Amino acid sequence: MRKKSVLVMRCDSCQTVFRRDKGNMSPKRVSDKYYHVCGDCDAKKFAQSKGVEARNVWDMPVSSLKTLGQL
Repeated sequence: MRKKSVLVMRCDSCQTVFRRDKGNMSPKRVSDKYYHVCGDCDAKKFAQSKGVEARNVWDMPVSSLKTLGQL
């Protein structure tokens, strides 16, 4: 009898819960330091939106009164 380890994760794009085989993922990508996107969402579009958010943070002037939560 063979056993398969399955990870249950929440999609960072649509917040749905999905499952992924543990063997299909790199062990270091299992942590919360990485974004996880389900099969129903477009991973490339999600990555582009995260890139825009990061660029907005880096392009913000030092004298700005905005906090990171307001971006």
